Amino acid sequence: MRSWEVLGLGERSPDETVAERVGGGKLNRVLPRPIALANTDCTTDIGHMLNIVSILLGIFSLIIVIPSTIPLLGWGNWFALPFVIAGVGAGALSSSNKGRNFCLIVLAIAVIRLSLGGEIL
Repeated sequence: MRSWEVLGLGERSPDETVAERVGGGKLNRVLPRPIALANTDCTTDIGHMLNIVSILLGIFSLIIVIPSTIPLLGWGNWFALPFVIAGVGAGALSSSNKGRNFCLIVLAIAVIRLSLGGEIL
């Protein structure tokens, strides 16, 4: 059953202006058209949300990677790598490239630091 049929509007389409008639066919008040329950813009919203998730994962990883550039703290990069890779994945699925590019830069910093420290220190 359609939403405008639930309101008792018969076979009128939701684009028509709906008028409620009270006694004797007089026009008493005009109701707004029913709101559609299905939102077709949902896919673009999810794309923006994934970009935000990617940026947040990149910032969280950067907070771990920056102190890991200090000698003997390079092992912290191993903790940051899963978050960076998840951020790159979320950024690749998003509608924008900003989050993905930011996570790729953080990933490059972490990998360069790991390679300079012999991948342990």
